[in-house]
Amino acid sequence: MCGEDRAALQLYEYMTDNNISDERLRMADCQHKLGDSNKAIEILTSITDKSSGEYYSLGNAYEITGQYEKAEQCFLQALQIEYRNTSKEPVTDYYGNPRTTHCHIQDRVDLMSVASPEDRLIMITHITPDIIAYLVSLGDVYSLQKKYSTAEAYNMKSLQFIHDLYGDEAAVLPAANTLNSIANNYNDMGQNNKAADYYLQALTIFKQISHGVDNMDIANTLYNIALNYLGMESYNEAEDYYMQALAVFRQISQGADSVDIANTLLNLGVNYEAAGDNIKSREVWRQALDIYMRLDPQNPNIAKLDCVLQFC
Repeated sequence: MCGEDRAALQLYEYMTDNNISDERLRMADCQHKLGDSNKAIEILTSITDKSSGEYYSLGNAYEITGQYEKAEQCFLQALQIEYRNTSKEPVTDYYGNPRTTHCHIQDRVDLMSVASPEDRLIMITHITPDIIAYLVSLGDVYSLQKKYSTAEAYNMKSLQFIHDLYGDEAAVLPAANTLNSIANNYNDMGQNNKAADYYLQALTIFKQISHGVDNMDIANTLYNIALNYLGMESYNEAEDYYMQALAVFRQISQGADSVDIANTLLNLGVNYEAAGDNIKSREVWRQALDIYMRLDPQNPNIAKLDCVLQFC
């Protein structure tokens, strides 16, 4: 995939399409996939009169680089633009079918002028798929800033909008992503039992919509479930989900090493050590260390693992 992304990036750099903004957005997306979020930020900030999608992409880049306040402002800008553009035209559901149910249209308001995130949330009554995505992203950023109650409010409103737009039992990607965000927030709050329930709901939907094909959404959710069980000191359950995550990451990488595989082995070792099995912990830590060394000799986990394995 990296080679394909580099080829796409080279193509976009030399295209002379009239829609320059679209091309820059695609270039930024390629930089995201290549792991250079700072370059994506440089490209996206050069766009004047940004669309909601461009603000959204810029917010994601800021979030990845740990610039959470800037990410929040970009997601708010995206939400404001989408909110203002919402009309009485029917929105579509996940499958492209028009839906008008529960779409409440009122006079346009300036969301950016509202200082309180909670007050801003109350004012949002329009429902579109993009508005849902922006609310979830804001919830993630608030959680990363340790504003857990605000994050919970945004995530729960997103989930309610999803139920209104798609139906209570709809197995759609926005539902799975929102459930995952709710679970992450509860996990960060230390409410592991609540987190486990939402993770498992998200996993069920990810599997339903994948039609039997494993993907990164499934792998990451399995990993998060394992990490959550580790926090609950449920070591057998954590081991089971780490092993499932490891199998999916290996299948996705098609036999090649990956950071995801190394990270999973690292945390599987933490789980073994917490369970009192030092032999297994060191076995998987050596595997993780070998992968980190091959992929990135500067990875900070190398020094930590080297120290642990040498009992320093």
